[in-house]
Amino acid sequence: MKKTILRLLILLGVTITLFLAGCSRLPITGTLPEGLTVEKLAEIDEDSPMAVSPDGTVLAMASDGLKLFHLPTRQQLDVTDRSPQELAWSPYGYSLAASYAAEGKSTIVTYDQHGIKVAETGIDGVITNLSWLSETELLTASVIITNYKFGSNVMTVIHRWQPGNSLPKRIEIKNTTIQPLTASRWNQLLAGGPMLDVSRTADQILYLHPVEPPLFTPYMKLILRDLASGKEMDVAQVSLTSHGGRFTADGENILYGDGTGTITRKNPWTGETVATLKGAGTGLEISPAGDYLFADGALFHGTDMLAMLAPGGSARFTPDGSKLLVAGGGELYLLSGLHPANDRLLPVSQLGKLLQPRAWRLDNLITPGDYKDALEKTRQP
Repeated sequence: MKKTILRLLILLGVTITLFLAGCSRLPITGTLPEGLTVEKLAEIDEDSPMAVSPDGTVLAMASDGLKLFHLPTRQQLDVTDRSPQELAWSPYGYSLAASYAAEGKSTIVTYDQHGIKVAETGIDGVITNLSWLSETELLTASVIITNYKFGSNVMTVIHRWQPGNSLPKRIEIKNTTIQPLTASRWNQLLAGGPMLDVSRTADQILYLHPVEPPLFTPYMKLILRDLASGKEMDVAQVSLTSHGGRFTADGENILYGDGTGTITRKNPWTGETVATLKGAGTGLEISPAGDYLFADGALFHGTDMLAMLAPGGSARFTPDGSKLLVAGGGELYLLSGLHPANDRLLPVSQLGKLLQPRAWRLDNLITPGDYKDALEKTRQP
């Protein structure tokens, strides 16, 4: 009898342990608001990239290699057993770009929408960011750190590449020298690169670059840069632990985390702070309409936190904003029931009318008030 009870107790203990282990992998740590549902989709490599196709039906992800996951049917296609560093779909979804790293160098491969390899090129350095500027041109970003006795030179580099038509064009956009102690202490963070983000019109980029003034604490500058003119605007000073910023879909606002406890929504064209909320701003993602935010593993609506989803995880909104793909604990989940963007998303053709006023602001040719006037005229039917 005692042996039987002992066996039952052991079995119960094992069951509880397995149950708790399983629960610890779930991304939802609390109750979801009414109308939101979540389901597990597949396994995914931790701390790996993922990208949703423009039509919202296919997720490119890393799971023991590169895979294409068809969301409507839950079918999965193996593309290659190589694990990508970065992933990006072209604007119309005809091409997928993936970067792979080995021995301090990178390879970019483009595939068609069926996962068939189309083009390939090599680039010195490890690519930290990958985006499409158009259906035919890619933009990559990387950081090159050169160590000397007196300090380390940190150079932010971008490459523009038209797959199948040209070799990548290298553009050195910023470099600075930091002290040996800083380079040693913050090497891993500096190697994370500029945390690049590209505006929806593909005319401006956001990036981080380190600064170390004499006798002052080193920090990162969040910089807005016009790709055509090279003109730049300093958006904010943030800590070295910042994960950078994100453009809203209309390019009017920038969200960024300072890395220490505050996430800020700012209009760079007028200099106004629109809103702030508590958080470091890790894994920052914003919905197409700009009303939902994923940061620090949590889902926010405006400045209100709706649920803690996946601490330390990452997420991507579908292009219509109605769903959120969440990766956490080696599992991929789909959160549904968000308010879709619908007609709240301005067409790119209308946004194009703001490109000239924004260029003038970067050149300090017009005031914030002048820009507001131009914005109002653009929004008029």
